[in-house]
Formats: sequence, C-alpha cells, structure tokens
Amino acid sequence: MTAIIEASVQAACHELCVVSEGLEGLLAVLDEDGREALKPNQLHALMSSLKRQFDATVSTVHCMF
Repeated sequence: MTAIIEASVQAACHELCVVSEGLEGLLAVLDEDGREALKPNQLHALMSSLKRQFDATVSTVHCMF
C-alpha cells in the first residue's frame, strides 16, 4: 500500500513539474522584447492545456487525502 501511495505522489509531483516548466516557457515568450504581442486566442491556447493538466493533478492529489 505504501508503494502505491508513494508512486501516486511521485506521479503528481512529476505532473506539477511539467506544468511549472510550461508556465516558465510561457513567461519566457511573454517576456521577449521586440516580439509581437500574443493574440488572446494564442494565449488561451497556451494556457488552457496547462490549466487542464494542473486541475487534473490537483484532483488526483485531492483524492489521495
């Protein structure tokens, strides 16, 4: 049972790290000087995937408790 819990926590941590890396990449794009501004639909496309992944991971962690 402990191994299952440990594996679940490790998987959730990995998913949160992936979301963090995605957000870092998005911030890097937004911080670029001389770059054309992102259109709202482009920004939404980038953020919606990260939001879904984050929400799924939070739900998984919440179910553990």
